[in-house]
Amino acid sequence: GVSHQVENFIIGLQTSFVQDEATAAVLKIVGNLSHEAVTNFSDDGVTQKVVAKVGITRVTDVQVPSPVELRPYRTFLEVEQPKSKFILRIQGKEGVPPTCALFEADGGQWELEAIKNIAEWLRGNVPEEVTILA
Repeated sequence: GVSHQVENFIIGLQTSFVQDEATAAVLKIVGNLSHEAVTNFSDDGVTQKVVAKVGITRVTDVQVPSPVELRPYRTFLEVEQPKSKFILRIQGKEGVPPTCALFEADGGQWELEAIKNIAEWLRGNVPEEVTILA
């Protein structure tokens, strides 16, 4: 994963991933990061907590879901996009805008799921006399 400034990360998440509850949760966290808020976060290697704005005046600790199951667009749009686990990391230093990154954490398992989904789609959409090897 490559670290991106928050705005670019949000755009990438909205354009490259299926929009569902998981992406909505990540967008809610990342979209509410404030420049000064990320300077105070805790990280034990498994769970990360960052400060995110709630509304206009209240600031609260928010637990960053990690890993999070997301469905990036990685195969034909006609088939269901396979879910993959991603590690979400947020970094920030004083005086520097926060950055966000996603790191794939499924070991390529999504590829097997994509093959299965494509084979199922083909079986339901091509003539029976066509042999499908998958």
